[in-house]
Amino acid sequence: MPENTRALGLRFFIVYVLVAIMAMGISYVLIRYTGLPSGSVFSFLPVFVASIDAGHQFYRRSGRRPTSGENWSMAVVFTVIAFVVSLAIGLAVLGRNLLGAFDNPMVGVMLAVLTLLTFLSSWFFFRLGAKIQNKAAAKQ
Repeated sequence: MPENTRALGLRFFIVYVLVAIMAMGISYVLIRYTGLPSGSVFSFLPVFVASIDAGHQFYRRSGRRPTSGENWSMAVVFTVIAFVVSLAIGLAVLGRNLLGAFDNPMVGVMLAVLTLLTFLSSWFFFRLGAKIQNKAAAKQ
């Protein structure tokens, strides 16, 4: 695990929450005023943005790209944070109605697939964020 796991996790959390709130607002406006469905891309946008930002921060603080082990471990941390925040937002918005959705066995399958996609996205975009910052530093 990187030595600054706590700082990266906190940064991921803050960016994730801010982007999730922004995405929910944009989604609401699209549905309310245009009738257009927002699609599921807004649900992954916070993971993409927060993971890239954390990759940038990792490179800025350590001056290097993460090792394979660091990348995988941060993907686990980010996935847990994203899952907990998403569950909290879901409970805040839907309340007890969210818990009733777990009666359907397909919800478990969908959660497993979403968790896997979140994990792989976190891994990819954390790595990408550090790579982008590495290239930017090399150009200076």
